[in-house]
Amino acid sequence: MSSYLDVNIVANSRFDGKWLKTDLQETIRRPQLAAAWNELIKDGELFGDFSESLLNSAGALAHKGENGVYYCGLRVLNCTCCDGVCGPQRGCNCGPCQQLTLDAPQLQAKTKITPAQQLLNSWTWSPDKSKEDLVGVLNSL
Repeated sequence: MSSYLDVNIVANSRFDGKWLKTDLQETIRRPQLAAAWNELIKDGELFGDFSESLLNSAGALAHKGENGVYYCGLRVLNCTCCDGVCGPQRGCNCGPCQQLTLDAPQLQAKTKITPAQQLLNSWTWSPDKSKEDLVGVLNSL
C-alpha cells in the first residue's frame, strides 16, 4: 500500500553552510534522515500538509501567527506603527501576507486529489465492481 504526503522544500540561503557540511551517505541512514527532516522543519525550509505554512505571492514562506494572520518575517514594511518586519507573531503584515490571509480559507478548502497509484491499489484488492464504477474511475484518472 502506498501513502501520499504533500511536501515542499523552500531553500533558505542562510542555512547553506549547515547543509554543505552534511554527509550524504550518512543521510540515507534512518537516524540521520530523521534528524535532517526535523532540521528542515525547524528551520522552516520544509512545509506541507503537516504544517500551517504557505508560500505568499512574493515567494516567501509565511507562517500562521497566534491571531490567525500569516507573517513572512521579512523586513519590507515602511509603516511607523511597527518595526518594519512582517510579524513574526502579531503586528503589521506585508501586502503578500495580507492577500495570503484572505486567500487561505479557499486554499485549504481545495479537495485533495487522490493519487492514481492509490486509486489503482484500492481496485486491486476490492471485490468486483460494476461497469459504472469502472467508468467513474477512468474519468477521474
